[in-house]
Amino acid sequence: MRRERRLAFVRLAIGVLCACALAACTLPQRTLGIEMREQSRFQQQWKRYQKLEDFKALVIAGDVEGVYVSGFSYEMASTDEAVRAALDLCEQRRTDRRIVAPCRTVAIGMVTRSDPDLFKAKD
Repeated sequence: MRRERRLAFVRLAIGVLCACALAACTLPQRTLGIEMREQSRFQQQWKRYQKLEDFKALVIAGDVEGVYVSGFSYEMASTDEAVRAALDLCEQRRTDRRIVAPCRTVAIGMVTRSDPDLFKAKD
């Protein structure tokens, strides 16, 4: 009698596990039930930066695919002032987050000064 109950329990457990596995395979692919962004954080910042008024500058420190900080300025009196303000903000954030990589100017106005692939959406 005990053996029959165990066997029935094992069959039920296997059935439940198979049903759960099948259900998981048919659900849309998500990470922990959270929709993934179609754009990286940097790409979102770049979109926002493009809409800002001149004179403007964008500076980053770190790896935009991982850990980084950015600083940007806009509506400044000159290009030099925009770069200086963005660098100051980046340096402050870099120090706060203890990022070793130096701040580097990525864009001044709409002219990019970095790897063009940095600004493209990943497929």
